[in-house]
Amino acid sequence: MPTSLTASATTVDTFDFIEFALHPDRLPVGNPFAGFTLRATISHTSAGAVTVSGFFDSADGTVYRLRFMPEVAGTYAYTITFSLGASPEVFAETFTAAPSVRNGVVRVDPDHPFHFKYSGSGEH
Repeated sequence: MPTSLTASATTVDTFDFIEFALHPDRLPVGNPFAGFTLRATISHTSAGAVTVSGFFDSADGTVYRLRFMPEVAGTYAYTITFSLGASPEVFAETFTAAPSVRNGVVRVDPDHPFHFKYSGSGEH
């Protein structure tokens, strides 16, 4: 049985997280924190593409996770590549980010570099 992939949702709000959990068909050999590759390329038509790395998340070697927070509403396409040293497994699918009332991430205000503002609402 190959590695299984589950997504926390098919639709998430902007500035909320979508989480992908991978359950490999075999246990890792050696250090489970270092002996794997888990990366996703996530793209949106107007926001471009980003690469996100995943992490090992279980004491028994059975769960790897990857999290992403969309900042723009719309449909995202993702390709996840996972490998435990053998040939990589590739998963491809889409999810939707819905508009939300969340303030967003705190960032430096480009007009006032000693101040911060929320990226979603623009509030200081």
